[in-house]
Amino acid sequence: MSLNKEDHKEIWTTYKIIEDLHYNLISAKREDGLRKYEQQVKFLLYRIPVWRKPETANKQPLLSFTVDLKDITEEVKEQLTAVSQTEAKSIVKEAVSIIFENPGPNEKEYFNKSVMHLLEVQFN
Repeated sequence: MSLNKEDHKEIWTTYKIIEDLHYNLISAKREDGLRKYEQQVKFLLYRIPVWRKPETANKQPLLSFTVDLKDITEEVKEQLTAVSQTEAKSIVKEAVSIIFENPGPNEKEYFNKSVMHLLEVQFN
């Protein structure tokens, strides 16, 4: 009896999915060679707590962190679909949060105090 590769599907830990997703995101570059998601963090970090949708009476953030699905490997996408929707949302938010914390200690503190609870991630 032989086992096919399809019969043996690798299951990753939550931390492995977070790390690989984070690596996918920090590896993605724009046409100008700059890291795509680090530039998005620079733009959004101090704007997320301030910019709001007027129709929600300032309770919902207007800006979301946008991830292009083309920047995520098929393997990571497969692992994300293998977990519950709630867990997948948590994994994505954690991977994106690491990028927000990278610029420096002041930015990390500001992110954790003022932005993390407002962070919304959407896919393109």
